Formats: sequence, C-alpha cells, structure tokens
Amino acid sequence: MVDQSMRVFETDVLVIGGGAAGCFAAIKAKENGANRVVVIDKATVGKSGCSAFGAGVLRVFIPEEDDFDLWFELGVKTGTYLNDQEWLETHFLEIYNRIEDMVGWGVEFERTPDGRFKRIFGRGCSPERPTKMIMFHGPQMMDSIAKKVRRSNIKVFDKVRVTDVLTNDGRVVGAVGFDSATGEFVVIKSRATVLVAGGQGFKTTFMGQKMVTGDAQAMAYRAGCELMSYEFTQNHTCCAWFDTLGLNMLMGSGGILVNGRGHRFMPDYDAEYKERAPLEVLAGAMACEVASGRGPIYMDLTGLSEEQVERLFRVVPLVCKIMERSGVIVGKRVVKKMEWVPSFMGNIARGGGIRINLRCETNLPGLFSAGDAACTMPAGPGGLGGTALPFALTSGARAGHFAADYAASCDDVSTDDDQIETLRRAAFAPLQCAGGVDPEHVILGVQEAIFPADVFILRRAESLRRALAEVEQIRESQVPALKAHDLHYLGVAHEAVNLALTAEMYLRSALERRDSRGSHIRLDYPYVDNVDWLK
Repeated sequence: MVDQSMRVFETDVLVIGGGAAGCFAAIKAKENGANRVVVIDKATVGKSGCSAFGAGVLRVFIPEEDDFDLWFELGVKTGTYLNDQEWLETHFLEIYNRIEDMVGWGVEFERTPDGRFKRIFGRGCSPERPTKMIMFHGPQMMDSIAKKVRRSNIKVFDKVRVTDVLTNDGRVVGAVGFDSATGEFVVIKSRATVLVAGGQGFKTTFMGQKMVTGDAQAMAYRAGCELMSYEFTQNHTCCAWFDTLGLNMLMGSGGILVNGRGHRFMPDYDAEYKERAPLEVLAGAMACEVASGRGPIYMDLTGLSEEQVERLFRVVPLVCKIMERSGVIVGKRVVKKMEWVPSFMGNIARGGGIRINLRCETNLPGLFSAGDAACTMPAGPGGLGGTALPFALTSGARAGHFAADYAASCDDVSTDDDQIETLRRAAFAPLQCAGGVDPEHVILGVQEAIFPADVFILRRAESLRRALAEVEQIRESQVPALKAHDLHYLGVAHEAVNLALTAEMYLRSALERRDSRGSHIRLDYPYVDNVDWLK
C-alpha cells in the first residue's frame, strides 16, 4: 500500500544529496550559522553515489610542497582553456583546508614515516609535472564524514526520493518527493536549497554508478536553471569481466595496458604520461587499437610487488577483493592480466552540469549546486585525473557556507499550493499507468542509443543524429506511458525520465560543438578550433 498522506516541514538550508559534496555543504552551512539544516538522499547518506566508491586517491595541492604556477598552468591546459580560471585558483587554494577538515573528522590517509601525506603519481602526472596525489582508505572516508554530519545536529532523511524543486516568483523555495518505504509525499520548504545529487552516469557498467542518474540536473532544468558544457563527458576504462574502480591507484602503482599482440601501446599515444594520460586519451587509444585489429586490450598488474598489492588492499579494498575472488590476485601477487574496455560515464567526475558562480549560486535565487551536479569546469573538459572528489569537497563547502548566508537574509518561505499538487500528481503518475511501459525498457533504449563507440568516443554528426532520433522517439512515445507496480519501480521510473531528458541534452550539445577538444572528439571536426569554439 502507498501512503497517500503528506508530510510538510520547513528548514533553513535543504541539501539534496548525501555524498561528499552534500555532507560538506550541510556541515559548513551549520558552521556558518544555519539553525535548521536537512540532508536528504534517495538511498543512505554517506553510502550512495560516487563518493562512497571513492577510489582511494585525491589530487591535492599542498602549499608547503607544491608549485602553484605549475599546478595552475597544467589545470588550464588539460582543461583545453575552457576552465573557469577564477574557480580553478580558488579550488587549489582551498582544497588543503578541506583535507585538514577530513583529518579532524577521522578520515585515514596513507602517511610517510615522518607523518606527511604519502603521495603517488596518477593520471596527468609525470616527473616533469609532479602534481601528485594523496591516498585515503577507501570507504572509511565517507563513513567518517557521514558520522560528522550526524554529530552536527543536522537532520538526515534517508530513502526519500526528491522528484522536483519548488519555485515561487522565480525563486527556489524547497523541494518535493516521496518516502521510498511508505510512499508518503514529502514537502520540504527551505530558504536555501543545495542540489548536490551527483551527475548523470546513465547506469553504466562502472562500479558505483547505478544510482547516479542526473536527478539534480534534470530537476534543475525543469525549474528553469541554466546548464552548460553537456557535450563534455567522462570516458573511463574498466575491466570487462567485473566492476572495477581505482584506475589512478592501479596506474600509479605500475599497471600498464597491452594490446592483443602483447605490445604496450600507450607510449605511442602519449610519450610523457603513458598510462597516466587523461581518460579521454586512454579511452580513445583503446578504441583506435581495437578498430585497427589489435584488440583485445589488457590491464597488466603482474609486475606489482607484494608491498604494492598490500597497499592496494588498504586504499582500494573493494576492487582488490573482487580481483581476489576472481583469481586475478592470489595471496599477495597479481597472477593474470584483465581484459580492459572503455566505459561511458556520462558527465560523472568531469563535464557538464548546473552552471554556478564562485558562490555556487545558480541563475535561480535560492538554488545552489556543487560537486558532480554542477558543471565541473575547474577540472575542465579534459581535466586532471583525481579532481572530481576534491572539487566536491571545495565546492560543497562553499555551497553550504553561502547557502547559509542566503538563508539568513530571507523572510519566511512561501510556496504555491497549486504547484505542489501538480508535482504530487506527477510524482505518483506511473503508479496509475498499469498498462504502460516498463522503466527498465526506457533505460535500456537510452543506453542502446548513446553507448555505441561512434556516439560516446569517436563521434560524427551522422551517429549523433541517429542517437538523438532514437532518444526523441523514447521521450515522445515511451516516457509519458511509464508504469510502476510498486514504490521501487516508481523510483526507477523517475530515473528513466531523467535519463531520457539528459541524454537529449548531451546529444544536442555534442552536435552543437563543432570542434574536438578534451573528451569531445568529433571525427568530422577533428581539430581544436580556438577561433569559433573557445567558449
């Protein structure tokens, strides 16, 4: 049975999303004077989304150790000169403070004998450009941060699925959703709202992405919020046999890629970074090798020492346990290579999203955003590997701080009863459509449209238009007829709506940008065009 009652409550700052950005936003809002702070998550705060699967590494500028000019120059170049450079500078100058916050909350990092952060080379890092990474102990990070949220007198609502934000006279004044256990309709009136529910991963095969379905970006768009840079996406790589994460750790520990002939091919594509090249270079090189008949591709970790394998178990324990159970790791040695493939991740970790300024404000008063939900332009469309989680920390903290300022300046919240009723009916509509379309059918259709290599890696106008026509057909004929026979599938139906909407955004944006830069590779426009497209 679905509970048809309505629960209404008010807060000063509402944070939608319980990952690293959301937790930091809530904590910093509370520290900046917001009396009532609420964090709401469609799963469990600290356990869902990308942050909980953080792959053990953070690219952190350490003032006492690093050359700021080197870091800044590399950040701008790998961002193909599209970065918000003021944001990039702010991020570098503030990230170490966020690490100190985490240390104070109990997050464990790998240390040298003298107590300094132990650092490794990761993607986009070489002896010539040593923008090294620090290492934390996997899932323990989010456990510690979530405990800090709960110790801070912050109200936490788990398993409440937010479907839309509320607006009144052009201002965002809260959100609505439903309790995934009871079906109770929930209305949250808030003076300031922070959307941090992650990017859009299109339910890809990559570990930890199945629930990252562009919810924040879709509901922001429906409310009239500006999004940007949706043509830039994250082309990751992973094992073909099972879910994996931790590529920075694997490469930084000495992993290499070989083709079907046993040749280590990445030096042919990037002589300086090799396997530590940006992800779009890795994925593109793998696609070219296979297209040239030299596949399949393998990740070779057999040269790692026992000490290196032990460190992997501390830093990325989830993937190590999977490799151990599959026979890749035996004892303290890697004994066989893994078949390796490109993986499309939408705009998770890099790419387009909600447009924000330095205060994390959107174009809608009262609405803030951070982390993957926002456009991650400090990292740039090419970006430095390992910057997504650090950006979640710095932007999440800023979003919470400035949301608290905004909330303190607001009068009482006023909502539109007619809008609330309209959104309530829309939230539960799939439950009334018994003979409609299964949401998993819609999701599969979107995936089949956008996952081919000529759409997500090596793009052409023809393939993008073909995919767009398929997505438009899904949006027009299938999405309005979505059905749900219980509350679980009601949640999946809303994810399907958001996948179809954001897939169309991605394809239209990719068609519009007529040059190649970063992860956006157009074979019909193969060159960087700084005359017309440096924007």
